[in-house]
Amino acid sequence: MDLENGQLKESLNFIGRFCLDNKVKISVAESVTAGLLQVMLSTCEKAGLFYEGGLTAYSCAQKLTNLGIDRQECEKNEGVTMNIAELMALQIAQRFDTQLALGISGFASPIPEKGILELYAYSAIALNGEIVYAKRLEAVSENQIENQIHFAKDTIHLCARFLNHLR
Repeated sequence: MDLENGQLKESLNFIGRFCLDNKVKISVAESVTAGLLQVMLSTCEKAGLFYEGGLTAYSCAQKLTNLGIDRQECEKNEGVTMNIAELMALQIAQRFDTQLALGISGFASPIPEKGILELYAYSAIALNGEIVYAKRLEAVSENQIENQIHFAKDTIHLCARFLNHLR
């Protein structure tokens, strides 16, 4: 994963500048990206001034315990719905006391024994306690790490584009 990639670095720097200029703190709750969003945001210049941290919750048990996600909805859908991604963003914002938060959950690799063959993720952005943007992201390959990186980069770009519209 090249964090010096031009477009990715530009989006990360934009998020950082937006947060600093507007006295906004950011946090993340992720599942499918397994900490990649946390790594990416931590590379921003002056990240310690606006990035509060994140949580990786892969299982439904952890999504319930750490983010208050409904057990029944989580287990019925293997932890992956738009609503779950949105709740992850809202809950992490509340728990980390941030104005801006990202939530993402999805499937980066097939789980044939559970009937999961389609690869996708749901990404959500919360601002000031409300979901302001959410999108289904499609996988780019059958390779798990390629999909995880793609989902993380897409989420960073979506956040930067959304914040740019607020200026």
